Amino acid sequence: MLGLFDSTEVADGEQVRSLRRRSLGRAALDWLCDSDRTIFELAEQGIGLRVIGRAVSLNQGTVCRRLARVRRRLASPLVQTLLVPDSPVPETCRKIALLNRLSGRSIPDIARTLGLTESAVREHVRFACGIVQGMLRRNSV
Repeated sequence: MLGLFDSTEVADGEQVRSLRRRSLGRAALDWLCDSDRTIFELAEQGIGLRVIGRAVSLNQGTVCRRLARVRRRLASPLVQTLLVPDSPVPETCRKIALLNRLSGRSIPDIARTLGLTESAVREHVRFACGIVQGMLRRNSV
């Protein structure tokens, strides 16, 4: 966090959370499906759920649920670690895990899209998750 604020400015918790959310949001946007990306971007601009619902032709409750789901995924330590480009997770595993964990795409859908077997996709996701969980355990000790 050094360098984000000058010496006279003290970052309160909300400023830090806001900066983190914006930087994660930018990194994650490419991984979100179009409708989730639109909902997330409009919400981050401070537009109300009812207005967003009208813009994307969904009711307010659906917009609220989708936005909560995207924010929950973005808050996941697993996803945050996978979003870091220099993550120790091999690139292929990282991308497949992000397709599943952040984009919300199913294992069969990813397998069809990438021309892999479902078991290969599952193994990539498990491997990526295992590396990240191991890292998180080591860092919390």
